[in-house]
Amino acid sequence: MTIVEATLTLCIMTIAMTPFVGSLGQFRDMESASDVQFNLARGASRATRKITRDLSRGGYVDVGGTAYPLTLDEGDAGSLITAFQHPAANDFGGGNDEIVFVLPVDADDDGWPDVLDGEPVWGATRVAYLVVPENDTTNALVRRDENGSSETICRNVAQVVIERPAATGFAIPLDAIRIRITMRKMGSSGHVYEREIEQVIQLRNGGMSI
Repeated sequence: MTIVEATLTLCIMTIAMTPFVGSLGQFRDMESASDVQFNLARGASRATRKITRDLSRGGYVDVGGTAYPLTLDEGDAGSLITAFQHPAANDFGGGNDEIVFVLPVDADDDGWPDVLDGEPVWGATRVAYLVVPENDTTNALVRRDENGSSETICRNVAQVVIERPAATGFAIPLDAIRIRITMRKMGSSGHVYEREIEQVIQLRNGGMSI
């Protein structure tokens, strides 16, 4: 094969391979996008399951002269309880809500609240869900109690909105609360992906929202 023939053959192969290489790159981008969206959906789903397990044990109840749960603007929980103080979350175009609540005592750990005179016995330890900043300019949703115990529920959180019945126009039951979590992450291509999940949770062991 002459040099001219070899050069011509190489040019033809390059032209033929170009669409294939481009398609391969697009496939990798699609795979990356699919992975990001899946991970966001999985994180949001796990978070709502955890929050539902928690809050469904609670209730609209007065403990020590304070009506729980407290639904607050970001930072207000820390103003009330030192253990809930945290730096401001990274802002993605909407403020975050916080919730402070109490849980019934379950001394025998049988999954049912202890009862006195027909009413649940409420624990003294207050618990909160808070949106806190991470070092990579994202946010995490954490569960924290006033004794200092803290658990990260999910990462890549853009916004958390918590609404009592009145705030929804009474679109939810009077013993319920609505939580909306928006997840946000940048993919390897630089594209920003978002995923939103909403959950209505009935607080089974208390009264009605006031």
